[in-house]
Amino acid sequence: MISVQLKRQFPALTIDVRTEFAERMTVVAGQSGSGKSTILKMIAGFADPEEGYVQVSGQYVYNRSKNINVYPEKRKIGYVPQNYLLFPHMSVFDNIAFGLQQQKMAKKEIARQVEQAMELCGIRHLHNRFPRDLSGGEKQRVALSRAIVTQPALLLLDEPFSALDVQTKRYVRTEIMEILSAASIPAIMVTHDPMDAITFGKQVYIMERGKLVQQGAYDELRKRPRTSFVAEFAGLTAYKGVAFPDRSGLLRIRLHEGTELKAVGQTTGDVLAIFDPTDIVIAREEEGMQLSTRNCFVMKIMEMHRLVNGMYRLHLKDNLELQAAVSAEAMEQLKLKIGDRVYASIKAAAIRIEPLNSF
Repeated sequence: MISVQLKRQFPALTIDVRTEFAERMTVVAGQSGSGKSTILKMIAGFADPEEGYVQVSGQYVYNRSKNINVYPEKRKIGYVPQNYLLFPHMSVFDNIAFGLQQQKMAKKEIARQVEQAMELCGIRHLHNRFPRDLSGGEKQRVALSRAIVTQPALLLLDEPFSALDVQTKRYVRTEIMEILSAASIPAIMVTHDPMDAITFGKQVYIMERGKLVQQGAYDELRKRPRTSFVAEFAGLTAYKGVAFPDRSGLLRIRLHEGTELKAVGQTTGDVLAIFDPTDIVIAREEEGMQLSTRNCFVMKIMEMHRLVNGMYRLHLKDNLELQAAVSAEAMEQLKLKIGDRVYASIKAAAIRIEPLNSF
């Protein structure tokens, strides 16, 4: 178990986190600038909190009040940075062996442990190569080998797939998950990519503005997001607004963007209006809308992206911005393209209303 209490003031951000990471695989997610990478650096010892502690497996490696601050190389924590930081003048073998050499370990033992780490990560055939000759996925496996060869009590992964192209990410995620499972080392991964959370995180911790705002399994976050970012990270759309009863028996939600929605529910006051992009219906003509639809907007297609599952994600904009999920069949039938104006609708019953929490 990893227990932390971390507080530090930066010019544009205050880090204030107190939590425990109890699962073997944990994901810390958030937008750029939310403080998630700084949390890893504090745990690893590359940045010091102004207050608090870091406790790994029951032992303090940092405790401000007890005047404990173990050097990073003595913390038994493996760290894989975003850009891998491989030594360009060293072979793969020597890059992996570096940490063991700093421990003054015997050469035979270094060779044995490096061979084991390379075997685990499937890179024995690369041992004589240099970083300049490696692909992005190969560099990542070398950096991972270097981190686990010292047999750390904890592994920290900082945006491990951010430097990889989309296709490489797909298979490298699976490979790294298998390696970490085989190594049996607890790991904390920082990411902004929901697919990383789906793949790795039994528990996902969401950071916003230096604080942890929600934690839970990915499916739990999707069922009841507390903030707009949590909803978006879980693949939903969420807007802040003010809800009040309508004569029709529905709720009227006046969004901060200036648009109104109608929804089913009883919650009034400050709310989040949440819905799934798959619930948005796209049509060329207003007559194509279902009679039970309560919300309909004329919008322009700004972007479109084909997803891994064959669906398309459309970015729509008018006074409001929406993300809609459309099947390949519907795309072909409607002959949609960027710049088209379409009718986007969503049923009142498809909009979920949650009280707005302040953090």
